[in-house]
Amino acid sequence: MILAKDKFHSFDALRFFSFLIVFTSHQPFDLFPKSCFTVLKDRGYLGVYFFFTLSGFLITYILLNEKKHQKINLKNFFTRRILRIWPLFYLMVLFAYLSPYIITFLGMTYSNEGYQPNYFLTCLFLENYHSIFANQLPNVMPLPVFWSLCVEEHFYIIWGLLLYFIDIKKLPALIVLFLIIPIVSRYFFITNGWFTLDLSTNIDFFMYGAIPAYLYVNYKALLMTVIAKVSNYLKAFILLLTCTILLFYGSIHFENDMLLESVVLGILFSLTLFIFLPSKNVFKIADENIFSKLGLFTYSLYLIHIIIISFLKKITVKWHLPSDENGLLFFACSLILTIFASYISYHYIEKPFLRLKKLFQ
Repeated sequence: MILAKDKFHSFDALRFFSFLIVFTSHQPFDLFPKSCFTVLKDRGYLGVYFFFTLSGFLITYILLNEKKHQKINLKNFFTRRILRIWPLFYLMVLFAYLSPYIITFLGMTYSNEGYQPNYFLTCLFLENYHSIFANQLPNVMPLPVFWSLCVEEHFYIIWGLLLYFIDIKKLPALIVLFLIIPIVSRYFFITNGWFTLDLSTNIDFFMYGAIPAYLYVNYKALLMTVIAKVSNYLKAFILLLTCTILLFYGSIHFENDMLLESVVLGILFSLTLFIFLPSKNVFKIADENIFSKLGLFTYSLYLIHIIIISFLKKITVKWHLPSDENGLLFFACSLILTIFASYISYHYIEKPFLRLKKLFQ
């Protein structure tokens, strides 16, 4: 039996906007210190957090929708995740392994900042733990961004198993538990000077996505009625507040802000999903919109952009081009090349495997 699944309009566009935050934060600000994009310097994790929230919603929706109508087929669920993630992931692992040879062949220098990868751990989706224990990121592209993929994979496994075994009625209590655990875990990690790159310090963002998914699956009619009654002005204020905090949170400091920000951001991200849930709303971003179309390539955009930026940075340095006047040009060139490479990746590497997902519905 193939279950009907709702199409959540605007989510692809939201995913692309999240990628843009990550992309902008990885611009070479050491070459362009006066760039207009410095407001997002070192802020890429905010885009990743929203990715986690979106994943929490979509994965919870898929599992609960299936559980409500029939028994969850874990084999099919995990197979679909494998077909989506593994092909490009392992291609990028191969590229990372070959990249030092490629850089040497092209006569470019490469940085030794960070640790030498252990490709056995990388292939097992344990790069995030390697980074935590090494207290630094790997020195080969695109491995520095792999930590979030590891967290995603760990979430798929744990959440899939939990929703398979527990009663739906117990899910709210489980969500609350997973909202509390990361606060304690994050405090422990921070006080020990560790990177917060594991599932225990990030699962709350998935839960902020799971909340609207749970309500949508179980109380859809009531939820849509409540959302419709909320003033569009209030919704616009929430969206504006979310964007403002994403842009300027780095300029705002609170005591223990690393613990507070997860709650503030998580609530705003969850409210954002609620606002965009109805198929008809004034904030809807159409599927035909360019941002929605680019959102289809988000996975490859995320993995490939760091390679493109690193490569262009080496060219810029080699040709003695770094100046603030070239900052905008660098941004535009790196974005266009990333989109082009991701388009190729999606259609010729990912899509053949994605077509197989229909065999595991």
